[in-house]
Amino acid sequence: MRGVSRARRLVVPVALSAVVAACGSGTAPTKSPSDQLKAAAAAFGAASSFHLKGSIDHGGTPYTFDVGVRRPDSANGSVTLSNGQTAQFMVAGGAAFTHGPGVAVLLDAVSKRVAGDRWVLLHNPGWQTALVKVAGSDNFVANFVSNQPGLVASSATVAGQKALKISNSVESIFVAATGPPVVLRIERTKKANAGTELGPVAVDIAAYGESVTAQTPADYVDFNYRPSLPAFYVVSSAVKFGSCRYDSCTVNATVYNQNGRIAPSLSASATFHFVRSDNQQEFDHCIAPIPLVGSGESETVSCSVSDSAWMNNQETFQVRVDVNNPEWS
Repeated sequence: MRGVSRARRLVVPVALSAVVAACGSGTAPTKSPSDQLKAAAAAFGAASSFHLKGSIDHGGTPYTFDVGVRRPDSANGSVTLSNGQTAQFMVAGGAAFTHGPGVAVLLDAVSKRVAGDRWVLLHNPGWQTALVKVAGSDNFVANFVSNQPGLVASSATVAGQKALKISNSVESIFVAATGPPVVLRIERTKKANAGTELGPVAVDIAAYGESVTAQTPADYVDFNYRPSLPAFYVVSSAVKFGSCRYDSCTVNATVYNQNGRIAPSLSASATFHFVRSDNQQEFDHCIAPIPLVGSGESETVSCSVSDSAWMNNQETFQVRVDVNNPEWS
């Protein structure tokens, strides 16, 4: 049974940071910005789900998300790439999938045609790594909580809600000023120095506890697993001659299906080229349709020529064959 490739696990932080300052009458000591940040981190880590919306730069490449996240490893939403194109995606069990127009956006037009209406498994896409750097448990703590010098706290507002802004020179975490210390917004201005570093971030986090649906599709395309792909044929034998007379000639060859027993939307065929031996110029040809066969199975296909071109050029000739897989062109 084929296992789903474990693209990086999308885990919601185990520790995010920043609780509202204790507002006391003077009897309770005010928490330091560092303690407030740690408290908010713990609250965020305990969240079962939330909605993240905004931009994340990873290694100099910006991505814009509008996505529901369900811990420990699921998400459902959209990502907009640096070229302005948007694709719907789903992360289930840590593996990322897309379908429909998203295949052309995140892969290419040929992949979209091959996939049809089926979901496509994506292998370690860069945008998923960017999302994990902010929403992933260990990554979030490492990037926004641990070893943060020079923290200060100030009043702020996020989407009309009073907040406490805990910040230093490059990062700011906005936490609800009343009620549970939930994280409302994350900002980072520092640019990435390397291809694997987190760059600028500006995301809002809301809808804690929202329902996020993400389940591994029952049927999907994995471009790294041939049996999940539509049939692709190659020639596996030399051309053989059947009956060749003055008025006709029959030829055949064996083809082999490298992929799955899945009918392509555009039918495959084998073309037999009849060429003159002296100059290798084609003077005739015939085309044989290729029927659907199972993964790793072979089929012998044949066709005939019976026209004036054959009758006038049959003294010294050769035949070569090639396969046309238009689904993959």
